[in-house]
Amino acid sequence: MFKKSFLTVLLVAISIFAFSVVAQADQIDGLTNGSAAVVQPATLNLYVNPGGLGDALIYGYFNARNAYDFLRVINTSLTTGIAAKVRFREGHDSNEILDFFICLSAGDQWSAWIIGDGSTTSPGVLYWYDNDTPTYPDPQGNNDATDNFLAGVAFHYSSTGAAAAVSANDTKEGYFEIIGVSAWADVPGALKVVTTPNECGQQLGLLAPGGGFPTALIDVPNTMAGNTYIFNVEDGAGTYAYNATPLAYCRTTVVAAPGLATDDPPRLDNCDDIDQAGADGAATGINEVNYVLAKSVEYFIYDIETSLLGATDIIETFPTKRLTINASVGNVIPIALNGPFNDRACIAADGSIGTSANADGTGACSTTVTARDESTNGRCDYIAVTIFDDEENSPTVTTGFSPGVTSTLVKCDEVNVITVGDTASPLLNTDLLQFNLAAGGFQLGWVSINTSVDGLAANRNNWLDTAGAIGQDAVGGADATALGLPAIAYELQGIMDGYWTHMLPARYTTFITNP
Repeated sequence: MFKKSFLTVLLVAISIFAFSVVAQADQIDGLTNGSAAVVQPATLNLYVNPGGLGDALIYGYFNARNAYDFLRVINTSLTTGIAAKVRFREGHDSNEILDFFICLSAGDQWSAWIIGDGSTTSPGVLYWYDNDTPTYPDPQGNNDATDNFLAGVAFHYSSTGAAAAVSANDTKEGYFEIIGVSAWADVPGALKVVTTPNECGQQLGLLAPGGGFPTALIDVPNTMAGNTYIFNVEDGAGTYAYNATPLAYCRTTVVAAPGLATDDPPRLDNCDDIDQAGADGAATGINEVNYVLAKSVEYFIYDIETSLLGATDIIETFPTKRLTINASVGNVIPIALNGPFNDRACIAADGSIGTSANADGTGACSTTVTARDESTNGRCDYIAVTIFDDEENSPTVTTGFSPGVTSTLVKCDEVNVITVGDTASPLLNTDLLQFNLAAGGFQLGWVSINTSVDGLAANRNNWLDTAGAIGQDAVGGADATALGLPAIAYELQGIMDGYWTHMLPARYTTFITNP
């Protein structure tokens, strides 16, 4: 049960950690460093902003398995209000479990808690921690934003239909995104333009116009930022925090038809599109997002010293995987088959990621394949792992991935958890554990994960083509290529049995080429 007394304690913790969350990036992703050998497509505006601000935000992980998550989004503009879609996805298959809209006034902040207990039969619950930001729909249903403080809405799940793969237990772990829809001229404080949930709905075009709404709509500026704190309630120890990954210029126009049905726009594939002949913002912009999120090699630093009761976990999220697969099933194919992901991946009738009957992605979509192998299981993607200690030594024996039924190293979920060391006990309760990376007795060191080479012998290419052609060009025909999987990754560490903790974004390299 949600306890306000415990919430008071957590607020003290937030004030201590609020200024310690940092973002790391070694370049503006998707943009080149000026090398004459690589020419940036002139029409690509989208990039991951190392300054932390954007018009779309990806929050790569939440955990409500007897843990509490505190999330925030701010609008740093003092002249513009913003309407944005908030969408939560579970971690196995990226099925949507809750979505709604928020209307941030100039200078506004909206915050909420994700709360969950240890039961496998109860869903996670989102609690509004705000009493002035209008959201649509209104959680209280009375068109009054001022009484939304601690209003709660449970994450959605189903035993039938397209979301049958989502259980109550699944809703307690995943990731979420906040994507800008439209903006308007605004001022902070008492004179702000949008003050009620219905006015927010009118601004979005989801309610009939009235009372002077909607006002003139403009493109969302790159002024949103956000972060999340994860508090391990079960153990009474452990705070993990990160900044949201910001996409700048996801859109350069207003989203024309936002909606509240499952997976209605805006989505990440509604970002501006440079390599299709279709309308701007059509559901083909996933190419661009894959391109700027592509990591060739990721690097993690671990500390599992037994004298300090040390532990290290790796969390990697693929926020575009489901949308990339969706784009190749019954729709225009923006990139060959499933882009950088396994070509056999498909979306089954129950909403889970399954395996196509044929290697080329055709045929029936089955969910009965259980082997954790890229060649036979469409939901799995190959990775190559190297581990070193602090004296440049690498294990001379097998790294001991466990549990595993093949020698192939794969990540099979949309959110993937890996433990480092000779234990399979993660820092947070999880149902998304992929394997344990045995360190061969090493106590301090680093891990690299190479995602750029497909285990089935092909490079993982994220292609861009400004000519308007449909489909992946032949080799040499694209304007630019980023190698690797589009991912957001974090490194969690704890010592003293989890009482001293941190959570940092992974270091990584990118590899961009052009013909």
